[in-house]
Amino acid sequence: MLSEIPKINGVYINIFLQNPISEFSSNSPEYLHIYCLDNVGLSKSRNAAIVNVESDFIWFLDDDVCLTEKDVRFALNIIQEGDADFFRIRIGCIEDKRKCYKRYNKVSKVRRVNLLQVSSIEIIADLTYIKKQALQFNENIGLGTKYGGGEEVHFLIDAWERGARFVFSDTTAVYHSCREEGRTLANNEIFEIRGATASRFRSYGALLILRWSFRYFLKYKNLTYLRALVVGYIRGYNAYK
Repeated sequence: MLSEIPKINGVYINIFLQNPISEFSSNSPEYLHIYCLDNVGLSKSRNAAIVNVESDFIWFLDDDVCLTEKDVRFALNIIQEGDADFFRIRIGCIEDKRKCYKRYNKVSKVRRVNLLQVSSIEIIADLTYIKKQALQFNENIGLGTKYGGGEEVHFLIDAWERGARFVFSDTTAVYHSCREEGRTLANNEIFEIRGATASRFRSYGALLILRWSFRYFLKYKNLTYLRALVVGYIRGYNAYK
């Protein structure tokens, strides 16, 4: 499968394996770099990428996405035509590429609250800026930890607080399965870190808690999720760092 990835000038593929498979190393094309990590956790693999990759921009992808050479060139055009430190692209459905993975609204001027809707595979970022600002993913949250989510949102909020510039593109450049199976299931910890995320919005965070409580109760009919939201909000994000 890896041998079918085409070479594109200026593009390097870096794969971080947390379950090392040695046979990949000897047969990899020169534009494909494989790193074997002795730890687990999505945030840890993202941080390993930040430390080890040497490029102008970085695109944080997962192993269950689909993209083609055409999609990579779309991404390159977005970078070349834009003027930002972070670009958000859209995710399409593998099953029907006419559809999007989630609902998107056109965003002309990015606000801090817009970052709440961003997934990690939508992020194409200026790696030089990330390293200069010493930005890292919080390794206490995200898949592979007790609190299995929210790491990308806090990474982006950290960047926002350092003055990063954002552009939200309407281009779909990566595809993911839109089936419900295999997605992270709701649990108290997910909602707790969601509440901690709201705490970073100060007084507006209380409005977020009210809005999310109403939405999630209608969807899940589970009061413990609402309590977890409030617990995370009261504890504040710093308690999870």
